[in-house]
Amino acid sequence: VLGSTMDATFEGDSGSVPLLFGYTSVQYLRDGYYPDPYAESENLVFLCDVRYWPYDPEEPDPTGVNTRAILEVEDCINAEALDVDGDGAEEQVRFEPAEMNDMEQMYTLYAGEQKVEFNGTYGVTTAYVMRNPDGKVFFYGDCSTDNDYHYLVIVDLEELKSRGAETEVRTDSQGMYDDIPMDSQSFWLSTRGNLFSTFPIRKLYQAGADGMPRTQQEEYAVDRWPVTAVQGVPAFGGENFSQPAEIPAGTKLFVTATDEERRVTVEDEEGTAYQLQVDGQDWPHTIEGRDIEELFEGLVFAG
Repeated sequence: VLGSTMDATFEGDSGSVPLLFGYTSVQYLRDGYYPDPYAESENLVFLCDVRYWPYDPEEPDPTGVNTRAILEVEDCINAEALDVDGDGAEEQVRFEPAEMNDMEQMYTLYAGEQKVEFNGTYGVTTAYVMRNPDGKVFFYGDCSTDNDYHYLVIVDLEELKSRGAETEVRTDSQGMYDDIPMDSQSFWLSTRGNLFSTFPIRKLYQAGADGMPRTQQEEYAVDRWPVTAVQGVPAFGGENFSQPAEIPAGTKLFVTATDEERRVTVEDEEGTAYQLQVDGQDWPHTIEGRDIEELFEGLVFAG
């Protein structure tokens, strides 16, 4: 994880961190620290404005700051040590706020000494290093924009190490929002639907060969959005939704999926599933020529 609350941790005030950044231990110099409210140990803290360098007990003055600094962290920005290009040497991967561009927040992303700037609009909400099946690593920054939409900034960290400021910064129109990716080969990305209502929709993705999110799911999942049929609604039911059906007036339904093009899947309170065929080409959206807002209660459209 990059860019969350905690920079680096140490137990108590020992002055060394075992096995940090591949070294047996390191020394640190801190200018400020704050309690970590999520720590199990009361002595665990996170640091701001801190410098780490290798600790060598054979050196005559192991507590002195020397020129072999391996990490300098400022302004509560996370850093991750990893080998971004497979050469056996670890680079420090980190990002930090840069100058504002009008009303938009710029950031600088580093891989070792190389860096590139990217636009985070209203700010990076969280960031991760994602590894694809080939072992390549990519920066994923979840950024917020107008109307609380989120999108991803994606950077190939191997390319960043070799090309620096010329590195391509790519984006994806979906974001992570509150979902925490636990596996780079199976993580949720979300956006907002607008075919049947303005509500959150999401699919499972994996980091592809080029680092961009890829999915094999045809439909977005919907978290059981409740609606009620106020008239009899034409639908399809049965196996593979192959049989014409009518949903009776007064039926309480839950939206479970949509392809955001034409299909909407709903379930009633008994778990019977139906598929609605919604025409969203023009306003109002219709089912067999009938305004869906006259067919259902509980639909909400923004804008």
